[in-house]
Amino acid sequence: MDNSRQKAFVVFNPKAGKEDEAAELRSALARHFTSPRWTVEIYETTGKEDVTATSRAACEQGTSLVVSAGGDGTLVGVANALVHRQIPLGILPLGTGNRLARVLSIPLKLDEAVQLLAGDHKIIEIDALKVGDLYFFSNVSVGMSPGIMNETKSA
Repeated sequence: MDNSRQKAFVVFNPKAGKEDEAAELRSALARHFTSPRWTVEIYETTGKEDVTATSRAACEQGTSLVVSAGGDGTLVGVANALVHRQIPLGILPLGTGNRLARVLSIPLKLDEAVQLLAGDHKIIEIDALKVGDLYFFSNVSVGMSPGIMNETKSA
């Protein structure tokens, strides 16, 4: 990926993973997404907004990379904005499960994942499964499994 004058839009869910990860995230992004090659905008979620719409708006404003920094729920919202677009999705696995990140062998340590995104890397296309109006990227389930995940607390 040519990193010259790139803009990264990071959707950060502060409720995913461990508490007080915001400072660590900001530090890692500043360390690896350096100027003048990169500008970074961090959007911190509240849980009340439409993450997909927010990510789509960022795409329309010239973002060249959209990053999901959170868990699987944040990832689905962000990734839905990128379906049928030529803008890559970056994944910073900050949640409890991080299913897609694990499948794609993305480092689970924040600094390593940020370094991978900002450095030389390969972009791959992944398939999605559409259910209703939403796309899913690693897992769709019904029955006990979603109930268990809803009750699972972050570490």
